[in-house]
Amino acid sequence: MTGQPSMNASKNDVDISLAEFLELIERPYSQPTIARLIDRLFGYSLSGSYSDTQVLSATGQIIALRDLYDLFQQDSALRASLRRAAHSLHQ
Repeated sequence: MTGQPSMNASKNDVDISLAEFLELIERPYSQPTIARLIDRLFGYSLSGSYSDTQVLSATGQIIALRDLYDLFQQDSALRASLRRAAHSLHQ
C-alpha cells in the first residue's frame, strides 16, 4: 500500500488513498479482514467482490463505497483501525 503521509503524520501514520481503500474492499484476499472491521465498527456487511462489491447496512441499505471511505477519513481512530487492518494483510 502506498499512501502519502499527511503533513502532521508520523512515519507510521500513512493515509490510505481511495484507490487503496477500494482495493481492500473489493479484493477477495482482503475482504474477510475488512468485512470484520466494518462489521465491528459500523454493523455493515460486504457482498460480492471486485466491481460487484457492495457494503450493506444492518437494514440492507447499500452504503456507497466513497461514503464509507469518507467515514474513515473523518476520524483519526477509524483511520488507524483501517491502517492496522491493511498492514495485517502484509504480515
